[in-house]
Amino acid sequence: MLSSGDALADCETFYPASRNKTAVVRFAIDLDPGAILARADEARQAHGLPERFFFLPNQFWVHKNHRLVIEALKHINQIGALASLPPVILSGRTTDPRDPTFFKRLMDLAETDGLGSHFRHLGLIPYDDVVALIGAADYLLNPSHFEGWSTTVEEAKSLGTPMLLSDIPLHREQAPESLFFAPDSAKALAQRLLEAGQRPRLARDSVAVLQSRQQTRRRDYAAALLALFENVRGVTP
Repeated sequence: MLSSGDALADCETFYPASRNKTAVVRFAIDLDPGAILARADEARQAHGLPERFFFLPNQFWVHKNHRLVIEALKHINQIGALASLPPVILSGRTTDPRDPTFFKRLMDLAETDGLGSHFRHLGLIPYDDVVALIGAADYLLNPSHFEGWSTTVEEAKSLGTPMLLSDIPLHREQAPESLFFAPDSAKALAQRLLEAGQRPRLARDSVAVLQSRQQTRRRDYAAALLALFENVRGVTP
């Protein structure tokens, strides 16, 4: 069982013997948009955040590509537009066992480049606050080089939060209506941040519409999972 068509393509590329022996089941999360959005502004204020911000709730692992955000903010600063841009707010674990000093180097780089006010890390915050801040944010930001079926993207979809995503096949499959940028181009991300940050905040769909869409995603997930189980049960050993 694989979580995406992108994962299926990789599986069949690296394990050719798996062809015709797998199934794609794109998961949907169990989340009530109404309850979370009701406390979104409260969570924003509790963390001392402005009314407008980008939110990047990824663990600080190298492949999550946080450095691109710093490079994009540096470019925006160099053209004199940083003051007009909402900040990038981050959360998540700071340890990557493959590179134990990665987080400190990132934060030091942001400070050296004068970006501290626009690259702010909240630490490892409760999950309830994470999803509330996704609901409060102008955009969910994910610059990752690769992903599985991203939970944060599913959370943003459920809450009606627009997304700025790295242009990788998985993101295109999971959230095709997002704004995309090349994951190795700081200027491309800078342009997207400026486009999103310098225009009025986008209107959200009603809670009723969000709940209906979320229920549809949950039903589709359950149907795909049930179909897989029934297919396995029907296979003769």
